[in-house]
Amino acid sequence: MIRKKRILSAFLAASLVFTLASCGKSVEQQDSKSVSVGETAVSTEDYFPLEKAVDVTIAGVRNDEFTPMSKMQFIQNLEEETNVNVKWIDWPQLSLKEKKNLAFASGDLPDAILGGYCLDPDEVVQYGEQGFLLAFDEYIDNGMMPNFAAALEKDPAIRSAITTPSGKIYALPTINLATPLYDTNATTMINKTWLDKLGLEVPKTTQELYDVLVAFKEAGDLNGNGQNDEIPMSFKYGDNNTGFFSMLGWFGHCAGTYGKSIVVDGKVENYAMLPDYKDAMTFFNKLYTEKLLDQEIFTMDTAAYNAKTIAEIPSVGVISNWSTAYLNNPITNGDAYIYLPPLQPENGNRPMWQKRIYSYNGNFSFAINANSKYIEELVRWVDLWYDVDTSIDALYGGSEYLISHGDGVYEMVTKDAAGNNVTWAQKSAYSPVNFSVGCILPNDFTWKEIDANTQKKLDANDVYKPYLEQEYYNSSWFVTADEKSALAAYTLDVTNYRDEMAASFITEGNIENRWDEYVQQMSNVGADKIKELQQNIYDRNQKS
Repeated sequence: MIRKKRILSAFLAASLVFTLASCGKSVEQQDSKSVSVGETAVSTEDYFPLEKAVDVTIAGVRNDEFTPMSKMQFIQNLEEETNVNVKWIDWPQLSLKEKKNLAFASGDLPDAILGGYCLDPDEVVQYGEQGFLLAFDEYIDNGMMPNFAAALEKDPAIRSAITTPSGKIYALPTINLATPLYDTNATTMINKTWLDKLGLEVPKTTQELYDVLVAFKEAGDLNGNGQNDEIPMSFKYGDNNTGFFSMLGWFGHCAGTYGKSIVVDGKVENYAMLPDYKDAMTFFNKLYTEKLLDQEIFTMDTAAYNAKTIAEIPSVGVISNWSTAYLNNPITNGDAYIYLPPLQPENGNRPMWQKRIYSYNGNFSFAINANSKYIEELVRWVDLWYDVDTSIDALYGGSEYLISHGDGVYEMVTKDAAGNNVTWAQKSAYSPVNFSVGCILPNDFTWKEIDANTQKKLDANDVYKPYLEQEYYNSSWFVTADEKSALAAYTLDVTNYRDEMAASFITEGNIENRWDEYVQQMSNVGADKIKELQQNIYDRNQKS
């Protein structure tokens, strides 16, 4: 007879006491026909703990600074309560690629792989189609995975996102959409202190921004440090959160992140071939030529950019970065920077801003060896992680670091007993935390209070929400092996040529006379081939 017992989350362990019979079954469950995971009872046949223990091998992927999986309290509790004994093979991030490639190349695979980002989408397709990975579909649909199935029922988009082009689910994701959620990646900020000193309003158009930047340049020592070190505007070309890609939305269409394709009326486009991109290049060339734009946007590294823009005494007027918190926190005399809403361009287009995309297949965290002898045991074992309370427990390090106030409201413990800031490495003594398997959807979780830095990033939501793109190409979508190969054949040449010409357009100008030749050469090096391939991928995902 297969026996079971209650699997406890840390939130209940402190308040519920169970009397165990000598056979290992909870007395109160002698006649029950459900397994209770966390606080949620799920209807399924009696299963855990196994009557006879099984020994499985699992490769555990973790942050290099984290406790090894075998020593985590959550893992040890789970082993005791299920009778699934795990021999952990340690795959820390630093050596993940090497260990993973060797395992698949040799065929000497563990029974499972567990841990955040253990497989990327391309690997899921490749190794799944090659027969290395188990397809979960039948186990999800036949009742063996009630917790994960419940998550798919709450949000059907999860299933479509993790289903490969062949129609199979070869790996399971970790999804953490615990509120609050951010609408943006990069944001643009302007020094309101400087505006006030000059009696200027926050600009609403690209022409007004130009006028403000001229005023910043001509004003002299705006930051009061006795030096003429003010830079009217700066960004770092090529970066996602400090670059100019979202600023392109001032002119009609935004790239948002580096190299990202966009969608216009259902058609995939290369943003760098559109007429409004030419308008953007013309505008930034004007700023660069008149030294209103940082002259090092193409040459400085991240450290140099941060030294200029994140400082006790501000020296830049308009900046691209993740949040005002990055800029304002170091400033001695209070907040100087505010978010700059998208600007109306002279070309008459409606300004846009890039939407932050939460990809359901962005973090694959569990897969099973298709040849394992313990498929059913592992399928049911990993499903325990997908109970909502257990997911929260694992992802946030248990009740020592996360206080439950009931009704899905939680409070983060930020200081340890010694008064030091709590680190994720500390929390990993309990569980894999942000490398855990699990699923938290927005209605599952609310923070009791929001810290000041988080709130500053949330403030950007109100500024940018009206301008967010409604159609987008998601670079995390699955591609077939042939599509991957074809995209790789063109992407490097297109990217290199686009970046070379962006630098030339902004620093040298003469854009109008060179534009048609540039667009033709973009097509020649493969931009149109990429659009054709990505259009098929986009269309496939709209139908799923």
